[in-house]
Amino acid sequence: DLDLRPGGWVEFVSSELAEGERSIEYLRVTVLEETPSGQHWVELRYLDDDGDAYVLKVASVEDLQKGEILDGLLEAYRILPAGAVEKQDVAKIREQRLLRRQFQDVFVSPEVERSSLADTTIAGHLLSREEVRLFETRRDTVSMGRRQLVYRNEVEATAQLSPQIPIFGLLIAKTTTILSSEGTGRDAPPPLITESELRCTGFGRNASAAGLPESVRARSVSPKEK
Repeated sequence: DLDLRPGGWVEFVSSELAEGERSIEYLRVTVLEETPSGQHWVELRYLDDDGDAYVLKVASVEDLQKGEILDGLLEAYRILPAGAVEKQDVAKIREQRLLRRQFQDVFVSPEVERSSLADTTIAGHLLSREEVRLFETRRDTVSMGRRQLVYRNEVEATAQLSPQIPIFGLLIAKTTTILSSEGTGRDAPPPLITESELRCTGFGRNASAAGLPESVRARSVSPKEK
């Protein structure tokens, strides 16, 4: 279950290996504030040299649990290094590769296995853990002139979850995607393999920065304006 109580924060290291190239990002997710109607303001800050930060208004926990996180995105603002605020197009934010990689659900109808794991300690916190494994194979047919290509998409993911970790309850998640074509003989291209990992490196529940920046509040659309 999602835990979006204000003040909760989690730091992650996110990595992806695709087509022989590896990319790594460090980010912090903080719940800033809950609105009277149960929606939430969340800050997503990349912990690199540029330090890009986004403040996102998302739907209530109940609505978010009905679909994907990105579908529940209501408003988005980029915080520039000098403190200025830029309102962002929500549709474009949903399509950003970094956000989609971290928050998009890549499964449609997976097989699911659950098992309990031994408790572990991280940064002085004793955590109970559950492991969830998901598997799915999908086939899509694409017409190319007189030929039809069948693409096979195999997805496998393993996640360790803990209720003591705020927001997603996510300790670590690893996903492997293998995209290949069937029935093309020697002309078949090699499979495209993508491996990604999202690992929690720190968390807490009393973020000193919690609270919506006034520069964002001033530009946000109030319920009355909607």
